[in-house]
Amino acid sequence: MKSAEAFLAELAESDPSLLNSQSSESDFGLEDFPVTDVVKSLQQTMESRAVALLATREHGDKELLQKLKQKFSAEYVRLTEQAGIPGGNFSQICENVLQKCQENNWQNDERYIEVAVTSLSQKGQGPLKISQKLKQTTSKTHLIRDYLDFGREGWAEIAREVLQKKYGETKPDSLQTRAKWTRFLQSRGFEFDHINRAMR
Repeated sequence: MKSAEAFLAELAESDPSLLNSQSSESDFGLEDFPVTDVVKSLQQTMESRAVALLATREHGDKELLQKLKQKFSAEYVRLTEQAGIPGGNFSQICENVLQKCQENNWQNDERYIEVAVTSLSQKGQGPLKISQKLKQTTSKTHLIRDYLDFGREGWAEIAREVLQKKYGETKPDSLQTRAKWTRFLQSRGFEFDHINRAMR
């Protein structure tokens, strides 16, 4: 990884005006925080990383923030310490990166939820499991219920397809078998109503 000095040297070589100009705090939405070219360059690197992640697949806002923090928190501390910049605003910088991604529609939680529900249901996962996963990755939880609204028969049909793939075109022939199949579908995140309908 480059040192802060190397970072500044590269910036000065490519565009000397960068180091001679005063960066505006409003560029980052931060108050009482000395925005420097080191931090600005790091934020640009974080934006590039976010775009690369979003190019591979859709991400929820919480998921994207978590990945950025895991990737860059140590680098932020190292750069700010070397440059003598007060720390403590890393979370805000991550939020600024997320906001830019959302403003450019690179990251969109409704689109993420729609794609995730379709993909996970096609993999045989039920609404309870899908909802649990999405609540960990997006803050727009009010949209999850809408996209999970397949109706009772819709989820029952998916549960039925899961059973057929696992056990074939058969019906449970005993209470023991029925209990076994019920536990299996529960582990996939289906509700009791969906399970009962699927085994009729």
